[in-house]
Amino acid sequence: MSFDPKTYEETKLLPTVNVAAINELADFIESEEWGFDMTTASVCYTAGCVGGSAAKIWVDVSMDVTLLLMFGFSTIKLALRLGMPEEDAFKLCYQPESKDGMLIDLFDVNRNMAVAMLRRLGKTGDVFYSLEEA
Repeated sequence: MSFDPKTYEETKLLPTVNVAAINELADFIESEEWGFDMTTASVCYTAGCVGGSAAKIWVDVSMDVTLLLMFGFSTIKLALRLGMPEEDAFKLCYQPESKDGMLIDLFDVNRNMAVAMLRRLGKTGDVFYSLEEA
């Protein structure tokens, strides 16, 4: 039986993170030659961001975006793919937090931080970025 949440509230009911999908996304970001880099302003909806990277590898996460090289994505669809609440998927892409809950500027998130955060997410279910992993 599969669970297909359509709303933010329904994503809170997802039982556990999808470790295989999280590791696939981490592997993609770690090895992508196009370049993951949230430190520049022009990366939103490209493979330079977590959500754009997910949309590039999984069609079920993507949304139609008419601009060239853009990969629109849905945080609900990303939450479903990764097996997590939409609130946590939102943190992955738009509102990175540190372990103590402090916001981290999106432009400070580099490839190493994103990969480390995803690996930690797959092991512990925790969603936070660490500047020490930059």
